[in-house]
Amino acid sequence: MVKVTEENVGAFIQGALDAPEAKALGDELESALGVGPPVPERRIVNALVAMKLGLTPGTVARHLDWRDFERFCALFFRSRGYEVIENLTLKKPRAQIDLVAIGPSYAVCVDCKRWKRGHSPSLLRRFAADQKRRSRLFRKAIGDQKPILSAILSLSAPSGDFVEGVAIIPIGALSGFLDSVEAYLDLLDVS
Repeated sequence: MVKVTEENVGAFIQGALDAPEAKALGDELESALGVGPPVPERRIVNALVAMKLGLTPGTVARHLDWRDFERFCALFFRSRGYEVIENLTLKKPRAQIDLVAIGPSYAVCVDCKRWKRGHSPSLLRRFAADQKRRSRLFRKAIGDQKPILSAILSLSAPSGDFVEGVAIIPIGALSGFLDSVEAYLDLLDVS
């Protein structure tokens, strides 16, 4: 029996590794998340399975292109019980939001960045300001009173970093952030 490891996770995600136990887990996850058989979907499900088998989100996400990374982030939120709107385009003024993850007590507007390295503070401030603007536009568009948090989700970022009230979260720290988001509310600009 083949075990999914850091060395072969890329082949597993692409479906080129025969790992029957992991495939069964993937079939279960597909059913639970309501996603189907298209090959891109299965790659994302395989990425989530690799995490369930103990690989870190950062290790897994490095094997995804930017589209798959956005989809991976969406399914990650869904696996945590969030309703997710993907690739939302707002009009007047025009703005595009990669993901809106809606939980029972708050929503998170997410910009997915497949950064492999950190960025300068000035560039992070610009990205954060852009994300805050999109969150405010989303607030106006929906009219719901649920708090809306702004986040940038990336492959690598300083853990626990907040810029201009926006959470900059490496994918490996997303679970911890979601588990204790209330502790961060003072650091976040809530729309």
